[in-house]
Amino acid sequence: MRSNPFTSNIYENIWLRHYGKGRNAHKFKFLEGVKFIKGKWPDQYVNIGENITSGMFYQINQSVTDYKGKCFVVYDVPQYLDSEKTIKSSDIKILKIRQYKGLYVDLVKYNTIDDVILKCYNSSKSRYNFRRAIKQLHENHDITKKMFFGNIEEEEYNSLIHDFERILESRFDAINTHNTVLPMWNFYKEVLFPLINKKLVALFVIYDAGIPIALSFSFAYGDKLVVALRTFDINYSRVGLGNIEIYYLIEWCIENKIEILDFSKGESDYKDRWCDTDYFYEHHIIYDSTSLKAKATARAMATYFNFKQYLRDKNINLMITKWKYKMKQLT
Repeated sequence: MRSNPFTSNIYENIWLRHYGKGRNAHKFKFLEGVKFIKGKWPDQYVNIGENITSGMFYQINQSVTDYKGKCFVVYDVPQYLDSEKTIKSSDIKILKIRQYKGLYVDLVKYNTIDDVILKCYNSSKSRYNFRRAIKQLHENHDITKKMFFGNIEEEEYNSLIHDFERILESRFDAINTHNTVLPMWNFYKEVLFPLINKKLVALFVIYDAGIPIALSFSFAYGDKLVVALRTFDINYSRVGLGNIEIYYLIEWCIENKIEILDFSKGESDYKDRWCDTDYFYEHHIIYDSTSLKAKATARAMATYFNFKQYLRDKNINLMITKWKYKMKQLT
């Protein structure tokens, strides 16, 4: 089974310290690749990290029976990483609940960054304008870029994480909306540093005269990167810095044999432009079908998740996000 940054000891221990509420980690032999904490209902367990991940996967060992009488929830399993094989045991059942849409770039299809540009910009004029924007950015600014992947000094990390927070705050203030990352900033600040040095997170930075103007954090699964956090200085919006940052990130991925660059949950114009494959995240509810209590818990959880997705499909979640921002401005 491939490595998963969200099931590393570093991520799990820091997440438990911030969000575990004193609960202990539980490991079950029948389900490989995921650890759990006790849920809110009796004999219910949820994966460590809950929904603060960008992709979980697991394998079921059908020769072990420590699932008996229990119900398990694994959040955010990308369809293309679903490693669950056919369940021979009639006792183990899995409910798969569709959640957020995700998009990625299948880099195996492309030999060079120019091949990606041909796909993303479908007219000669749009390709010319994009390349012209890159040229003008370099002509008018002192642009450099750097990827931190496997080695970063703590002092430099602290400086960059401060810049990321500052740029992110100013960007979301400018568009008058609530940001879900900043309330969890202390957690991210603590967890990302050791994961960079373990090659489980990649930090890409674009500088202008040595000052960061665009940054992105991506979680690494071997030959796959998942972009989880990204921001850029809004003063560079007119030159299309957001798209230029993605261009350079894809270029780095091709040069370093990354096969998939995943832009994770949610839809946006820039994802539609750069991505060529879409999929859905699913919540997997795994339960002992011989237990009436486990079966009832599983069905109740499925109803809950389906209702939440219904609200998303109706864009009610966007209205709530805007309301949260307005309330924040009043406090």
